[in-house]
Amino acid sequence: MIKERIKSFLSFKVLITGFLIQSIYIIGALIVTIAPLFIPSDLNNSRLATFWLLLIILVANIAWRIICESWILFFKIYEALQNQRQ
Repeated sequence: MIKERIKSFLSFKVLITGFLIQSIYIIGALIVTIAPLFIPSDLNNSRLATFWLLLIILVANIAWRIICESWILFFKIYEALQNQRQ
């Protein structure tokens, strides 16, 4: 069982990119959420500044999710094509 998994891993029949992309997503989501909090604002904590900050965080997280899902989708398509080939 373990020998089969190692053989599959070394022959690139099993891809680890799905797990890696999920890990990268979590790290990126944290960065995308925290980074806008350090944007200097000339609006002195007004409601408008808070609104824009929340909007930036929301849009950035959605965009980051779409990017990571696209990567995973490409690899899922590759795996499906590999399964059809066999």
